[in-house]
Amino acid sequence: MSKSMIIKIVILGLILSLFFLPFDIVNEEIIIFDRVIQLGEMPLLFSTFLIAFVDGLNPCSLWVLAFLLGIVALTKDRRKILIIGFTYLLVAGLAYGAFILAMYRVLDYIEHLGLITTIIALMALIFGLINIKDFFWYKKGISLTISDSYKPKFMKRVRNLLNPNNSFKGLVIGSAIMALGITLVELPCTVGLPATWTGIVASYEVSTRMFYLLFSVYILTYFLVEISIFLVVVFTLKINKFEEKQGRILKLIGGLIMVALAIILYFGLTVLENISQTIILFGIIIIVSLIIAEIYEKKVGFEGEDKDGK
Repeated sequence: MSKSMIIKIVILGLILSLFFLPFDIVNEEIIIFDRVIQLGEMPLLFSTFLIAFVDGLNPCSLWVLAFLLGIVALTKDRRKILIIGFTYLLVAGLAYGAFILAMYRVLDYIEHLGLITTIIALMALIFGLINIKDFFWYKKGISLTISDSYKPKFMKRVRNLLNPNNSFKGLVIGSAIMALGITLVELPCTVGLPATWTGIVASYEVSTRMFYLLFSVYILTYFLVEISIFLVVVFTLKINKFEEKQGRILKLIGGLIMVALAIILYFGLTVLENISQTIILFGIIIIVSLIIAEIYEKKVGFEGEDKDGK
């Protein structure tokens, strides 16, 4: 057994041991600007942050951004990186946000029909199993990935953006159009977690004000990873290639989380109503995924590790 495997197992054991600790973070308090806040009153907000963060690690969107910025970075032109990257993230964020809002309206209506829990649980289970399948049998059968047929079109659009004759206005408009197109293409790959999250929120019947707070947290958290990548490229003019192995591991983590959420929703478990249990759940899933990935790599191996990780 390798050293890294032992470390993962030890961490998993420590996370599991939290179940037996004599305290619960749900009863803890934090003080912000002299105001006492009960952590137990924020389980939905915390779950939103965790789900959005995992969603932000979606291999489809990360591959697109890494490829886009990687090509632009070759020009060593920070102005173009800033214009194209900022426009892409802004438009993609608005489009993704509009999609989530529309989905919430539909699910909020379905919630009044008493069907929301079963529908969302089934949806999360299906998307989760497909993502898990993509880890073991990548792009075989039904697959939530970006179709290879879109690659040439995407590359052509990026090359057109880098035309030295493009004006500032041309760069902004071109980047915006490309972002809208890519967002639509990505939807089958990215829809699982936001659909599950909107279903969870709709089932809680939160107020309009609370929903928009949660929605803002989701969108900001979702783009946290991509904004970080963008800033690194701006300052270093370099970016590491996003590999298939990384994408498959992220799909496994996302898939297991969706399956877990499906089980929680269907059976009415209260895990997401408790911050400590939510942390434990996500921690266990991440460590188990890494252990599975390491075993898989040793027994089977990842094919095409030099390929893009969509």
